[in-house]
Amino acid sequence: MHDPTADWLTPEFFQNPYPHYATLRAQGLVHWSPKLNMWLVPGYALTHEGLKDHTRFSNVGRIGVELATLPEADRAAIAPLADELGTGLIHSDPPDHTRMRRIVSQAFTPRVIETQRRRTTGLVDELIDNLRARGRCDFIAEFAFPLPILVISDLFGVPRADRDRIKAWSECITDLGSRRKPLAELARDALQATREMKVYFEAILDERRREPRDDLITLLLNAEDAGERLSRSELIGMAILILVAGHETTTSLLSNGLLLLLQNPDQLTALRADPALMPTAIEEMLRVEPSFLRTPRRVKADLEWGGVQLQRDQMVSVLNGAANRDPAVFTDPDRFDIRRSPNKHLSFGHGPHICLGAPLARLEASLAFPRLLERLPQLELAGDVLWKEDFSTRRLERLDLQVG
Repeated sequence: MHDPTADWLTPEFFQNPYPHYATLRAQGLVHWSPKLNMWLVPGYALTHEGLKDHTRFSNVGRIGVELATLPEADRAAIAPLADELGTGLIHSDPPDHTRMRRIVSQAFTPRVIETQRRRTTGLVDELIDNLRARGRCDFIAEFAFPLPILVISDLFGVPRADRDRIKAWSECITDLGSRRKPLAELARDALQATREMKVYFEAILDERRREPRDDLITLLLNAEDAGERLSRSELIGMAILILVAGHETTTSLLSNGLLLLLQNPDQLTALRADPALMPTAIEEMLRVEPSFLRTPRRVKADLEWGGVQLQRDQMVSVLNGAANRDPAVFTDPDRFDIRRSPNKHLSFGHGPHICLGAPLARLEASLAFPRLLERLPQLELAGDVLWKEDFSTRRLERLDLQVG
């Protein structure tokens, strides 16, 4: 059988997957990849459909399905990951997912968001002061990572000193979908990180029960909907999810977005001249270089979709990064255009599982980019652009800049 992804997961692919997506899209709607052991969907219409249709495409049990592809010798050691990580909001379907999401929404009040706005503004200026003092920097290490991790640490009420531990845990969990190492190795790392994070948050939950604070953990403990509250395991899973989604998404948006501006000086000039374009510019950053390139789902029952026959418990990946550049929806899709409107990209997903971290990422970007452009007028790239070897997310290894 011909494999349309035979040249995927190569250094060339990881640096620029979009030509590969375009080739796949030109060949049809849905494709089986023997190399990846999953179906791939590169077009906008079916990606949009698949993301919202939980009756045919499920989040429940998908980690177990992926781990079942491991050699038998690895399965026993890695199987606990399906129990440790394969539950909670992101690994559920409605109505259970709807219940948990409604309860969590009770914690994100307007007062909480406004408090984060004030804290974030101060952090942005503090980090820019440090950039200006250095002159040359790795923007990710010195701004794009610290800002969201400090924001999310303050939101949770966890010590800022723990940010390196949190980053290491988050990297291991995020890397599970990267395919840049053998799946067994990635799963072992993710299992260890998940267990350590659970111990960490169990201690924090116990402390907040004894001594409530004005933070998100306390709000989650007290949040309820129709008399229901999150169970202890759901609370811990929610904390891990918000922590990972709350900073990984924003780190990518800040670094990927700034790179796009520096690579497109005409758009950067236009944005400096008219800061009112910032909201559409941020949406275009999200479309052109999304934080997440694909969204996996488990097929719930045998079905025909896109002209092919899918079988129960096969995996489907709808390719958000490919859908965002579908010429059937976006004119001149490979062009970065800060005035693009409408811009119905799928970078945060769609339907019941739309990204929980999206509002926080947009808030931080809307505060960070205006201050960066205002206070750092001489920003320039100062090194080669190297992307992480990751099939699922779009993350830079580093972003070297000359600040002034």
